[in-house]
Amino acid sequence: MKLIALLILVSCFKVTATVHAQSISIFVKQEPIEKVFEKIQKQSRYSFFYDENILCRTGKVTLSLKNKSLTEVLDKVFKDQPLVYEVIDQTILVKPKEKGIIEQISDFLKKQTVTGTVTDENNQALAGATVTVKGTGVHTGTNSEGKFTLHNVTDNAVLLVTYIGYITQEVSVKNAGKIILIKSESKLDEVQVIAYGTTTKRLNTGSVAKISAKEIESQPVSNLLATMIGRVPGADVIQNNGVPGSTFSIQIRGRNSLAQGSEPLFIIDGVPFAPNNNNIAVQNSVSNGLSPFSSINPNDIESIEVLKDADATAIYGSRGANGVVLISTKKGKSGATRFNVRHLQGYSDIAKKMNMLTTEQYLALREEAFRNDNITPSSAPGTEAYAPDLLLWDKNRYTDLRDLIMGQTASTMNSAVNLSGGDNRTQFLIGGSFNRESTVFTGDSRYKKGTINLNINHKALQDRLEIAFSTNYSLESNRLFNGNALYYSNLPPNLPQLYNADGDLNWSQDGASFYNPVAFTKKEFSSYRKNLISRMQVSYSLLNNLNIKTSFGYNDLNADERSYDPLSTQDPSGDDYEGFAQYSTNSFSSWIIEPQIDYSIKRQRGSLHFTLGASLQSTLNEVQSLKASGYSSDQLLKSLAAATILSNQFNSYAPYKYAAAFARINYNLDNKYLINLSGRRDGSSRFGSDNQWGNFYAIGAGWIFSNENFLSQKNSILSFGKLRTSYGITGNDQIGNYQYLDTWSTWRPYQRSTALYPSSLFNPNYGWEVNKKYEAALETAWLNERIFLNIAFFLNRSDNQLVQYILPSQTGHFSINRNFPALIENKGWESELTIKIFKNQNFQWETGFNITIPKNRLLRFENLQTSAYQSKYVIGESLNVMYGYRSLGVDPQIGVYEFQDTNGDGTINNFDYAVLGTLDPKFYGGWSNTLKYKGFSISAFFQFKKQTGTTILNEIYSNSQSFPGMMFNQPSAVMARWKNPGDITTVQKVSATTSSEAYRIANEYVLQSNAVLGDASFIRLKTLELSYNLPTLLSKKIAAGSCNLFIQGQNLLTITRYNGWDPETQGNILAVPPLRSLTLGIALHY
Repeated sequence: MKLIALLILVSCFKVTATVHAQSISIFVKQEPIEKVFEKIQKQSRYSFFYDENILCRTGKVTLSLKNKSLTEVLDKVFKDQPLVYEVIDQTILVKPKEKGIIEQISDFLKKQTVTGTVTDENNQALAGATVTVKGTGVHTGTNSEGKFTLHNVTDNAVLLVTYIGYITQEVSVKNAGKIILIKSESKLDEVQVIAYGTTTKRLNTGSVAKISAKEIESQPVSNLLATMIGRVPGADVIQNNGVPGSTFSIQIRGRNSLAQGSEPLFIIDGVPFAPNNNNIAVQNSVSNGLSPFSSINPNDIESIEVLKDADATAIYGSRGANGVVLISTKKGKSGATRFNVRHLQGYSDIAKKMNMLTTEQYLALREEAFRNDNITPSSAPGTEAYAPDLLLWDKNRYTDLRDLIMGQTASTMNSAVNLSGGDNRTQFLIGGSFNRESTVFTGDSRYKKGTINLNINHKALQDRLEIAFSTNYSLESNRLFNGNALYYSNLPPNLPQLYNADGDLNWSQDGASFYNPVAFTKKEFSSYRKNLISRMQVSYSLLNNLNIKTSFGYNDLNADERSYDPLSTQDPSGDDYEGFAQYSTNSFSSWIIEPQIDYSIKRQRGSLHFTLGASLQSTLNEVQSLKASGYSSDQLLKSLAAATILSNQFNSYAPYKYAAAFARINYNLDNKYLINLSGRRDGSSRFGSDNQWGNFYAIGAGWIFSNENFLSQKNSILSFGKLRTSYGITGNDQIGNYQYLDTWSTWRPYQRSTALYPSSLFNPNYGWEVNKKYEAALETAWLNERIFLNIAFFLNRSDNQLVQYILPSQTGHFSINRNFPALIENKGWESELTIKIFKNQNFQWETGFNITIPKNRLLRFENLQTSAYQSKYVIGESLNVMYGYRSLGVDPQIGVYEFQDTNGDGTINNFDYAVLGTLDPKFYGGWSNTLKYKGFSISAFFQFKKQTGTTILNEIYSNSQSFPGMMFNQPSAVMARWKNPGDITTVQKVSATTSSEAYRIANEYVLQSNAVLGDASFIRLKTLELSYNLPTLLSKKIAAGSCNLFIQGQNLLTITRYNGWDPETQGNILAVPPLRSLTLGIALHY
């Protein structure tokens, strides 16, 4: 014991001796005390330890000391300061000076109650602002009128006032009566909507991309999804067809599933969109499907937030595997009532028309095809040599059928109005819009949409109770026609007159009948849709930091389709000459209830926020389709009673039940260290009884290193720097309903009864696909936020894949739907760069660039080579791998395609399949530029994508009945075909018959080979806008607060080497490419 005491005593002497031995020189004038600490620390081996909040009342230091001991220097530094120090080993502990009893009594008598009001620059109250006594944990929040009250505050205290999206203010209690916060111009402080809450880009630990209302309004589009193209890193958005109301596809960070849905979850104002992004069309039309998002008016949208990583999506559990898209509508704001009017009108057309053969070129090709087949053309119907185009029809006649069917100029008109305003307790917005578009097709094809949007927010009971209600209702009508019109627009260019002398459709000439492509444009298809999305949220603040709320959401979408095939559109000599009609309905109804508790704790250095909630959802999808046939007169075609036969084409009743509990914990320490934990337990009716529940979680962390002392005080170049990372597990229940059950299919009647056979086997273990997500990212801002640079790496692995597993025939069942140990990987890089190149009072120039480099691979698939998927997937390759025959080009001697005999067995079959490439994009992104000069503004956005796609050869060989040489016109690319021995070309010789070797090779091999693959990369001027804000004096002459005139263009220019119709829709000859449009508009604000 004595030895221990002696050692302690020696240590103390050693410490004291060391302290006194330090020789320090310091010269400072009116420096903050923390700067003085840094200077001392550099000259000694001692580090300072203190709470930053205790420095708020210290005075500045002036010293001039040379070669003094550490103790002497410290005594001078702490003289007349409210602090004391203590040296412990190599650490100097700084703590507040203890006050005497008289000082404590004096401070107590000086404490007071502080009241004040927090407003913005326009004198609008800021409800929910946080007011904290600096250096303490005492804080409160402002009410709906912006007022606050703090008790027992000393007269020399300083208040910190914070509000999301505004610059933090430090105010003395003596000046706390009215505090004005200035809106932050920093993009880092913009409000970001996240799952069940909001945050800012500065404090977010997840990966969230945002599209603002300004970006949406700059695009003359009627479908909301079109505004996302090229603007969201990690989101590959494709317009599938240029027809109004048609569909879009979207993948966020790649394809995660072998056979199930890969679309993200869409939520509108907190309500899951019942049809999500699925095609809601039941029947076939020229649009190739209908998008549910066409019912949403883009001008009603305030923002679109795309949640990508596990930290952002895991709280949505099984529905967040493919990402989440949060859509927020515009809300009313307190202040003067505002009335806004927006109107635009414009025109659209197909930017690039397919060059087809002239009559002379076509007939020469037909004659050459017959020579190649050693067959003489014949006028006898029913034979392979039948060639009325060569023998019976006018060889000098030419009709550009494609231009006739879809060569029109489409018009568009959109008008929108809204009224908004309110006071500190109640805010409202009500608006409406009407949109009308024609199409590029001949005839009376058109699209119409009307929408109503209402938002009301009200506070009561001393602002503790808040009720928010929103509803959006739309009516749509889409009048189109049968989709086969595009296919038959490739008929011979010397087709006879399409109308006879009395104005009826012509079907034959000189005894030779033909399809009339105009007939298909008269086969009417009409779709009528109603969509209602409503939500009410009731919240109550039990305490300043404890809030309970419940939201109720409802979505109802009904689509009615009617198609008519009149007798007048059919060949009277046909076997099935009768009129018929088809009636279909597709309805989605969904309700959701989500109770939620939010609790927050704020201390001197940190804040902790808890969220706890539950989700109960029910969705019903009903589909019915009825065919009425046997009509003898077109006058009765729209009467079901006049039909002789009614048949049920399709009937589906699919309820879906979903329940979940979720929690989230968010911690912020010193605005430097961020952590976010979330978890969810899901139950879904889409899975077997033994596996209906799943657990999902995520953790996200962030370090704002630019707020560290070693950077924040010294670095004038770096404005902001944050490292963040996340890891989590999400699930996927985007599958068909009740696929785990026994299913039976009908077969031909047996003994007057419909036969049934089993098509799928019951599987109670049918369960969740599992998606594990990892991300690491660096977010930075430079030169006072003139430059923003963000880089992210993501790695997602999806396991437990849901597939249809083929069973041995001995089981009596064809297949069973089951989970399979196949592993899919998606990884890649995302980067965003924004630069404010120039900014002064009159001129501003800002540019932005984003790029995504994705990589998709199938890492594992047990027994792939013996499964039904052996010719579809390859281990180590993308799910979109092009796996087929390797083309060796056209044989110069015989003029047909030849293919590599990979296994060397002398036969070309699927055992010779090889990896030919992938249809995944190699990279994609967008580039924007905005220039402003006084009242003028011009903005341009370019979309780009590097990819391999299907070329024009895919269009040429896509239908076995219209191969080159047959009685169908062809793209001018066939002019480069093989004609004579020795020709080197990429197009084989033409053939007029299905019995030729050239036909067999093309039919069996070409579409499964790399002969139809090529570069489909492109750069597209997606959006161009030129606008002018009228001077205030001119605006007032039309009684408006402001007036904006604008010209907007869409898809004005495409730079590509792609030799087909369009590099986005690629080889789909039945899809109209995205249209080129130009619109003029005006926006008035009163």
